[in-house]
Amino acid sequence: MDDYTPITTTAADDENRVELTADEAKKYLYEATATGHWFGIGVFLILLGVALTVLLSVFGKAVPGVLALFVCLAVAVALFIIKGLDIARYERYKRRGVRIPDDYRNDLEADYGDFHKGFGLRIAIGVGIILLSIGIVVAVGAKYAPDANTAKAESTGVVQEFSEDVSNGVSQAAQDVREAVTEFRADVTNAVANASEAIEDRDAKAFLESADGLGVDLGESRQATIAVSVLLAVIGIACYLFISGALRKSAYELLLGIGDFRHPRRTEALDRRLGAVAAVYWPLVTAGYLAWSFISDRWDRSWLIWPIAALAYAAFSGGYSALYKDHRA
Repeated sequence: MDDYTPITTTAADDENRVELTADEAKKYLYEATATGHWFGIGVFLILLGVALTVLLSVFGKAVPGVLALFVCLAVAVALFIIKGLDIARYERYKRRGVRIPDDYRNDLEADYGDFHKGFGLRIAIGVGIILLSIGIVVAVGAKYAPDANTAKAESTGVVQEFSEDVSNGVSQAAQDVREAVTEFRADVTNAVANASEAIEDRDAKAFLESADGLGVDLGESRQATIAVSVLLAVIGIACYLFISGALRKSAYELLLGIGDFRHPRRTEALDRRLGAVAAVYWPLVTAGYLAWSFISDRWDRSWLIWPIAALAYAAFSGGYSALYKDHRA
């Protein structure tokens, strides 16, 4: 059981630990688990809001999409504040470390061993569904992306056809235009009549067929963007698995005095610095996302800022944590 033996920097640091009863330790573990659950839901709601924004923008509903995003953000922030205040009562545990009764430590070590096996499975499932979703998005994008050779051949054919029309004479071209306008007008009239009849009869299928008569593409051009929306929602589910499991794991390690909580003072100082960076970083990312989206009106692309920002922050926090611990060793 050497892995579960707390390691402290000084005797004074060990004496500074908070003495907990078994009931107090159980209560903290429960609160930390609940906080991880609600924090995970909050992150999922944020990504769901972004997914809805992207999805609705495809159907020309940008405003409802933005409203959905802000509703999800409002609920998520409320969860972060409420549960953050609940878990903040235990901050002194992180600052000073804890000491628990030996008999409860034995039971907790066994529970942690069982949990750790399940935690690895959660991470594997989360990573797996993200990779699977990315593969689906790439496949859908490749399927509906225009082929370069086909596009080139079509453009060449258009140029040749236009040249032939010009050579046939301006009068003939004008006649063709008049006939085309007349035919299109008839198509529009028929399509509107069919659509009106379909709406009156509540026949959705007939309405779609009337729209198709005008050459309206109601499906294929949107498939890739819809797939991206699903990807964002799936990433939200994976984030829930990661966050809910990570906070419970952190609670186990704090109570057992292992992992990052072998040196409580160092961990608390590191968390404080990373928290200060995150307090500035994520609002700037959100502002950048909204500015890009509103200015460019490209909600179908601006979502890319979120995975990029998340990877950048993860790289920074991981690298800084490693350097900080090495420097303090």
